[in-house]
Amino acid sequence: MFMKKILLSCTHAGFGGVAKYVIDLAEMLSASKQYEVFIAVGNDHNELLPKMQERAKQVFLVRNLKRSLNPVRDFLAYLEIKELLKANRFDIVHSNGPKAGFLFRRVCYELGIPNIYTHHLVVYKQFRTMLNPLYRELERMASNWCNKVITVCEAAKRELCRDRVTPCEKIEVVHNGLKNADPRYSKEDARKKMQIPSDSFVFVSVSRLSQPKDPVTTLRAFAKLKAECRWSNLFLFFVGDGPYRMRMESIIKNERLDNQVFITGFQQDVELYLAASDAFVLSTFKEGFPISILEAMKYSLPIVASKVDGIPEQVINGENGFLFEPGNVEDCCTCMKKITMNDELRKQLGSASRRLLLERFMLEKNFVRILDIYREVLRGS
Repeated sequence: MFMKKILLSCTHAGFGGVAKYVIDLAEMLSASKQYEVFIAVGNDHNELLPKMQERAKQVFLVRNLKRSLNPVRDFLAYLEIKELLKANRFDIVHSNGPKAGFLFRRVCYELGIPNIYTHHLVVYKQFRTMLNPLYRELERMASNWCNKVITVCEAAKRELCRDRVTPCEKIEVVHNGLKNADPRYSKEDARKKMQIPSDSFVFVSVSRLSQPKDPVTTLRAFAKLKAECRWSNLFLFFVGDGPYRMRMESIIKNERLDNQVFITGFQQDVELYLAASDAFVLSTFKEGFPISILEAMKYSLPIVASKVDGIPEQVINGENGFLFEPGNVEDCCTCMKKITMNDELRKQLGSASRRLLLERFMLEKNFVRILDIYREVLRGS
C-alpha cells in the first residue's frame, strides 16, 4: 500500500509534554503502515532528540526555531521551513506548540500543503503579559492557515470559541493519552532502588520549575503539612528543573526540609519516581492536558492538582483525587492531608485513577480519532 508522507513538527525536543506527544504519535503512525513519518524540530533543547530519531524516518533540525520571541531569528526560521517544505513533498503537516505551529501553518498555507495544528495550551492565556493581545491576534490569523485545529481538552476549545479566535467548526477535541499502561516498576522495587523506607509516605511532582507552573505552592503546602503532622517519614520529590530551583532550595533550607524534600532535576526515568510514590501533586496557574498526570494515573496514584484548564477533565474531584484553587497553599495542603491521613481513601482514589486512564485516556483509542482527522483533511485537499 502506498504510504503518505507526514511531517510532525514541534518547537524543541526538550523534556515536556509536547515533545512526548510527537514521539508517541510518530511511533503509532509508523506502526500503522499508513504514513511515512518525518519530524522537524528546533534545536533549543535536544534531550529527547534521540527518541525522535528512533521513531521517524528522518528528523530535520530547524536551526533558528527557538521558543523565545526574536523577529530576526523567527524570520530566518520561516525561511528554513519554507526551504524544507519545498524540498520535500509532504502530503500533510501536523504542527505542535505555539512557535512551530505559527510558522509551519504560514508556510503550509503559502505552499498549499494540508496541515493541522494541535493546541497543547492556549498561548495567549499561558502567561500574564502585555503581549497577550498580540498573541491572540496572531493565533486568530494562524487559525485561517490550517485545515483543522486539535485541542487536547474541552476547556481549550471553549476558550478559542468564546474569544472568537478559531471557528468552532474547525476545532476537534482529542485528549492526550498514554501509549502503554503497564507499570515498569513495583513500589517495592522502586523504593528499594531509591533507598526509601517502606513505611514512608511519598509525594511526587513532575513539571518544569518555571512559570506558568507553580511548584512553590506545592512546596509551601508540604512544609505546612509537615509542620502539622510532624512525621519524620514524609517525603516530597520534585522531578524537573528550571529557574525556580534556587528559590525553592532557599525555602527548603529555611524550613529545614533538607532531608524531606528533593529536587532531582530532569530525569529520563520518571517512572521510577512515580512507582515509589503514594500521591502525585501538580500546582500550576496554566495547563493544557498534562501527560504527567496520566503517567501518575498509570501507577494508581491519587492526584492533587490545581483546578485549571483541562485538569478537571482528568481529575474528578473526590473520585480520583482532589482539586484546589491555583496558588492557594492552604487549599493544597488540605487536599494533601486528606490523602495522607486516610489509607483507605488513598487506595480508592488511586484505583479510580488507573480505571479512568484505561477507560478514557489511552493513546490507541485517541489515535484512531487523529487518523480520522487526517483522512478528512486529505479528502478535502
